[in-house]
Amino acid sequence: MPSSWTHPTSLSEGLRPAQNRGTVRSLLLRNVSNLPVRIPAMEWDAISTGAKTMFRAYNGRAGATRELPVIPSGTECPRPCLLFARRYEGARGKDHRWDAIPGVLLSHRREPLGAISPEDLEREGFRFLPGFRFHWQRRYPTLGWRPWDFISVIEVRPLVEDDREWAATWLLDHVLGEWVR
Repeated sequence: MPSSWTHPTSLSEGLRPAQNRGTVRSLLLRNVSNLPVRIPAMEWDAISTGAKTMFRAYNGRAGATRELPVIPSGTECPRPCLLFARRYEGARGKDHRWDAIPGVLLSHRREPLGAISPEDLEREGFRFLPGFRFHWQRRYPTLGWRPWDFISVIEVRPLVEDDREWAATWLLDHVLGEWVR
């Protein structure tokens, strides 16, 4: 390392020319931090076993505050993530526990609730729209079925043994990035 080298304090000093904002510390924190994806409790069993790979959820609406799968726009996909859910147990659901597994975020987007395609309907685990609509109304009793509302569509799957090398490489490239190459 040259003797005149000093630790860069911002991206504008040449750390990452493509991104020209933020400090090195904020870049590291953003890259090092895991991406948590909260799975609705009703969907956890199917998603954690891999039987279901797609789910939809309201994003920050009143009446849906327990399920906030907030994924920042511009998030690169596919990428490793942490899938987690709050599971209620006991009398009247007063007791709860958190379940979590490593996963892969395959894609995410926002679209109107009523714009679900037949292929997506099948990936949600339903053959017909009325069955999905009934399930949606059970999940969101205060909001109900509002086909014009924009919702989050998130495609995930559990991390499998074959993904370990890819996930390690992805994390190494995105955490240490410029310093490793």
